[in-house]
Order: sequence, then structure tokens, then C-alpha cells
Amino acid sequence: MSSFPLVSFLITLLLAAAVCTHGQEWVRDTNGNRVRINDQYFIQPAGNTGNNGGGLVPLAAKISLCLLGITQALPGEPGVQVSFSFPPTLIPPLPFSPVRTNFGITIEFKSNVCKDISKFWEVDGSSLISEEPAIQIGGNPRERNSRFKIEKVGEEGRTNIYRFTTSDGTVGAIPGPLDSSQLVLTNDVAKTIFFKFIKVNAVTTDVTSTSRVEKLGLRMIFITIEFKSNDCKELSKFWEVYEARYIIEPPILIGGRPEEPNSRFKIEKVGEEDGTNIYKLTTSAGNVGSIPLLGTTPQQVLVLTNDVAKTIFVKFIKVK
Repeated sequence: MSSFPLVSFLITLLLAAAVCTHGQEWVRDTNGNRVRINDQYFIQPAGNTGNNGGGLVPLAAKISLCLLGITQALPGEPGVQVSFSFPPTLIPPLPFSPVRTNFGITIEFKSNVCKDISKFWEVDGSSLISEEPAIQIGGNPRERNSRFKIEKVGEEGRTNIYRFTTSDGTVGAIPGPLDSSQLVLTNDVAKTIFFKFIKVNAVTTDVTSTSRVEKLGLRMIFITIEFKSNDCKELSKFWEVYEARYIIEPPILIGGRPEEPNSRFKIEKVGEEDGTNIYKLTTSAGNVGSIPLLGTTPQQVLVLTNDVAKTIFVKFIKVK
């Protein structure tokens, strides 16, 4: 049988590829090297946007612990590493193929948080009435709302600067939890956020990725706290914020349920004391502070407060 039809088919594919790549160029990291699928990168804000935050991380943006939006870490933090890939096709791409601008890709956080949920980015499909739906994890690389493009917008020094787009808009930022920027899909040019890509050093990835994730998990992800005590066996030992109207500074009690929002806290680092990290406990509504217990005793009771002077700082001592 003649091979002519096969040759014609291959030529057609090559011509189609040439047409599709018109106007595209290689995406490059801060070292000027091509960004490749399966390699890992930190995504950090760039350009003249006045944005001084850190790299991108998944952060609880809703009631559920693992419905994580995407926000910036604290200034100086690189963020959580990501990898880029192409949407699934019948013929998979070669490993570590370079990424082009204006070409459909998927983005995945390389993180151990929320192990039961996908780390692929997606545009929140439940925000049908929202003009600026959130960018979050939990995506499916086969779905349209998990597809993004990288567009070059300019250079800063010798570093290429990019933005993310979809067929419906541009990735931008709005004020989010912990005074950080939350990623959303927007058509407001003023909210567009620009990025650069920093390749994760393969030699230090195994060492730094775990510590980064743990550190970011402490400061950026909701946790629950439980006393390990045999007192009041019939009562839960999970902490909770006592919910009652007209109480300006509700007390912190035990008896909480980990699935409830009022049993969720965050740990934020505030500094160091003689080489020991110092933290504060927060919720979405305020800081954990202390006030004198009723009576003449010197004991203090924990409350939720917005009074900075009452905020209590803590350190953690491992039980041997």
C-alpha cells in the first residue's frame, strides 16, 4: 500500500503546527531559560504594579478547609512551586517540552496540603453570578475552566514579564484574606497582575519544598486545635469561638466541632525571641487575645478580639 496518504497527513500536521505557532515565542524564566512542562517554578508578582507581596500559594478562601483560592504569600516568601503541563491529548507531549506564549496550558501546585483534592488551577465554576470568579485549586485538566494561557507583556531588566489569560478574561488580583491579594478572573485592566517565573533549584527542591509547605501551611491554612486531656470525656476538646450575639469579645472554649467554621484557626508568625519563633492565633474575624478572668485571680481567659493590645503571643514546645 502506498505511503503517500501518510506522508500527506504528516505534512498537513507540520503545516498546521507552523500556522498555530505564529505569533508565539518561548516562555522564559528569570534566568532566561525556556520554561518546560514537568519542571517546577515559583510564580512571583512582577512589573510596575506596586505589588510587594510574595509568591503564589493556595489559601482557604471559603468555609471548607480545602476549597482553596490562590493568593500571595507574605513578602519575601517565594510561594509554593508549580508545574505547567499541556491539556491531555491523544498523543502526549515529550517530557520537559518547552512552553510557548499564547498556548493553552494547565497549572498545578506541587504541594502536600489537602491531599484528597486536585492541585490544578481552575476558574471557580460555581461563581456564575460573580463578575470576577475566583481562581482556585481543585481543577480538572480536561475541563475548559482549568485552561490558561501565558502572554508576554514586557521585560523588567532582562527578565520577561507575563500575565495569565483565559478565553473569558485576564487573571487579576483583589484584596483577600490576611491583607493579601486574591487571584480572580477579571476584565478590569487595573486589576491585572503580572508575573515572572523562577525555576526551583533541583538540588534543593526536596529540602526546601517540605519546609516551605509546612511553613506556609502554618501561616496561611486553617487548622483545628484539640486539647489532649481526659477531663470531661463526654465533651469534645476541640477549640471553638463561642458564638453569641452582642458579645464583643467572645471567649475561646472547648466543645468545638472541627467541621464548623468557628473551630478553625490560623497560626501567624510575628517574630522571634532568642532564636525561638513567636506566633499568634487568628481567625477570619480577629486575633486570639486574653482578658482577666472574673474575680480577683490573676488568671486570664482567651477571647477573640480586634484589640491589638490584648493579642496574646505563643510558642510551641514539643511534648517528649
